[in-house]
Amino acid sequence: LACEDLTLRQGLRKANRRFERIHDLLVRVYVSAAGYNDTRRMGAVLGLMAQMCADSALRDKLIDAGIVQRAIALLQYDATQRIALSALAMVTQYKVSTTTAHTIASLSGQLARLALYKCEDLILVELVVIVLSQALRITFLPRPPLVSFGERLELPTVVEAIYSILRNSRISYSILTHTIDLFAALTLYRPSPGEELLSLVPFLAAIARCDNIRTRAIAISGIMRLPATDDHECPSSFSPIRLGEMINEGLPEHLARPLEEFGEERVEMLVIFDASSKYRHLMGEAERRRESDLCTLGRTLAELVQVHDFAIGDKLVDNPPAHYPPSTSPFTSWIDCLHFCSDALRSTPNPPVADLDAADILEMRFLHYRGDVERSFPIARSAIARSPDLAYAYFILGMQGDREEGLRWARRGLLCPEMTPFVRTQLLYRTAIHAAHMGFGLLQSPSPNWIERGIALIEAALDDTETFLREASPDNLWRLLMLDWKVILTILVRGPALSPELSELEPSKIMCGLSMQYSDFIGWHIAPDQLNRARELLLFHYFPAYQEWHGITQRYDEFNRSLRTHGTHTHLHDLWFTQIGSCNIEYVPQRDNHDFRLHRNETYKCSWCNKPSAVLKKCKRCGHTVYCNSTCQRAHWDAHKLVCVRA
Repeated sequence: LACEDLTLRQGLRKANRRFERIHDLLVRVYVSAAGYNDTRRMGAVLGLMAQMCADSALRDKLIDAGIVQRAIALLQYDATQRIALSALAMVTQYKVSTTTAHTIASLSGQLARLALYKCEDLILVELVVIVLSQALRITFLPRPPLVSFGERLELPTVVEAIYSILRNSRISYSILTHTIDLFAALTLYRPSPGEELLSLVPFLAAIARCDNIRTRAIAISGIMRLPATDDHECPSSFSPIRLGEMINEGLPEHLARPLEEFGEERVEMLVIFDASSKYRHLMGEAERRRESDLCTLGRTLAELVQVHDFAIGDKLVDNPPAHYPPSTSPFTSWIDCLHFCSDALRSTPNPPVADLDAADILEMRFLHYRGDVERSFPIARSAIARSPDLAYAYFILGMQGDREEGLRWARRGLLCPEMTPFVRTQLLYRTAIHAAHMGFGLLQSPSPNWIERGIALIEAALDDTETFLREASPDNLWRLLMLDWKVILTILVRGPALSPELSELEPSKIMCGLSMQYSDFIGWHIAPDQLNRARELLLFHYFPAYQEWHGITQRYDEFNRSLRTHGTHTHLHDLWFTQIGSCNIEYVPQRDNHDFRLHRNETYKCSWCNKPSAVLKKCKRCGHTVYCNSTCQRAHWDAHKLVCVRA
């Protein structure tokens, strides 16, 4: 075949310009070879097409022209299995359409059985793992497919085959890296309840001991996603009356002793009970006397709101509004009283700053109680503009869904000179949770700068978690959640420095059990079941996983990152005509993005989507950025316009 040199950028550029002619020629050769059942020539044609896939523009054209179907057809021949797998790997290296990904992913069971059948052919096995990893990652990210399609993927068979492959002492670094990403992606699968792929946990738990913190983050994140639950962070209501009954009955000795040592005046359940009793008394008096001085009532309620969230509850007023005397209070329920007291404080002539702060606190708590916390954010910002040290406003802003904003406000709130113990522990809770989630996300990115920032966030989250656990009461309702995070973050940060038995975390394990008993006693659980189960899975499997997979973890740490997994550099079509069945598509494993390399020459990559191509178009203003098309350029413009200057 007379073809452009596809190992050079210039050759790929010419192939883009002459794609129709080159592709028609290749198809004619392929069809002719198929007529004679000449697998050698069919494989050579597919190999050239696979080389063209190094350019994303050519790859997209080849997908539309049917390269996936041709590769699947050649999987049935022993002599062309490697080249077919290489083509599928090239196709899935960068993001493809859902249809293409699903077409390849539907072969998962077939490919897994092929790898088991030819387990001694490590090149073929490696290509199978690469295809499975890339196709299934695209299938499950960003949203998992329907359960009906997931069942067709034969995922238990895939996992079993991968485990069998991992037990081979000669596996490559590439197999390990793709297995980690594959298993992490499969944790997104949501089958029927009770059918989670728990078989993924042992390997992921073992990898949580590797030297690379980024890899540890990928493994631990997978375990955290795996438990499939539909729980929410908090139940719908809290009963202070039930709490009072339980306190009057008395605590078991093993629960009472830690509270006595901590100090009864700071014990959470007693603080809640005392504050809620005061609240019920105040509201009962206001309801009975039809209290008209809402300002005095509002100032007292604003103080109780900051003592604890559960100090405030709701109750309908006995008489409807029609029975009110003209000068009496207008509220029809206790929680509505917060809103009316807030209005009363604001409406007084020249209200002092303290009254305005109290009014904002009442309004924010009212909206929070009604489940409309989004409307409380503007109130919190205006309150901070007036009173920069109003800690409760920072507590509200820490609830934002934007984790970066929530972290920034909660961190600033901790600097306020005065706040109640409840508000302080809540700010610590928010800073730890936001930083932990952001840190895990950044650690799994390929950018070294983001990884460094992720490490800093994770370490800050661990510090805030430990501060919370030192300051909070043993019966604090958020304590179990923070203990879950402490265990997970400690394993992430310290990695192999921890003992395989996790003896360093033994006190945390004991405290988790104690916190669960306090929550059962109070009748209120804050920590999500998913996080609890993830922590339990990690602790339960950690040592057995170390015993079974310690050798794999060591080998992963020792592998040279630049190790080429197989083959020497030779032109693919020459090799195919001299040695049928060989494949030289050069795979250079890179932990960050598993880049396929058909040749040593690097093509340019789009400044927005990072896809390689030899026909990218430069920014006409500065000439420093390149794009696949106008869509990518428009998407990048908001960020690029800040640095774009005319040449």
